[in-house]
Amino acid sequence: MHAWIALDGEKSTDIEGLEVLAYTPPLLAPRTRQETMIPGRVTAITQREWQREPADLEIILALVGETMQAMLNAWQTQVLPWIYDAARLELDGMPGYFFRGAVTQAGIEEQTDAWLRARVVFRCNPPLPLRLRSGQANWFPQADVPIAQQITAQTATAGASFSAPGVLPIPQGVGGRESAETYLAVTGSWTELHLGASFAVLEAAAGATLYIDCEHAQVWRVEADGTEVNMMGVTTGELPELRPGATGLQVGGSGLQVTVRALLIERG
Repeated sequence: MHAWIALDGEKSTDIEGLEVLAYTPPLLAPRTRQETMIPGRVTAITQREWQREPADLEIILALVGETMQAMLNAWQTQVLPWIYDAARLELDGMPGYFFRGAVTQAGIEEQTDAWLRARVVFRCNPPLPLRLRSGQANWFPQADVPIAQQITAQTATAGASFSAPGVLPIPQGVGGRESAETYLAVTGSWTELHLGASFAVLEAAAGATLYIDCEHAQVWRVEADGTEVNMMGVTTGELPELRPGATGLQVGGSGLQVTVRALLIERG
């Protein structure tokens, strides 16, 4: 038996009579990557990242109640709404980590006059534990607002101001087993802005905030009326990638008077 699980931040203990009997330990999901054999080489040249399929994590719940009617009512009015649209799963055995995905199945497998036993399937995509590196304790990004737009001095993993090229230090470096999801907010003025190994913003800006979602290859700014303006057309190079062990993000360009803030979600 486990103490709790949480879906979208709400713990199972918040529902009276609900117990977590078991859940599947996270395992290494099937993965593939392309390999090209080079004559005369002992090893192959491979892609840097594995391609993974979503993986199912099974959870067994028990709902205890005084009568069958009371249990069925609790299942319908409390448990199902809790699991129906859940997009984030946390396990008591992995504090500080979460899984992203969705509940794909939920059903009652056994029922008696004293309890109901149910099986819930959460499909993890990616099939890796994730860790949010926020400077603000007990904070998690809202689901309906782009993550980069929620970066502040408090929520950021790291932040610094630049008037000349430099490096944004990442406290304790980047952890995990794969490149971190990286979200950036850059506020200020520049003639040309460089981030990472090759990414550049070629259009000058004054008193602007640029939002960058490296995970989904999106770059934009927001007008005063709330309109989002796509800025990918004035950029060149590859979006920044922060791999495990990285200790900072290169910041460069000309005419710099900027504050750069980064929010990382580590994978694995």
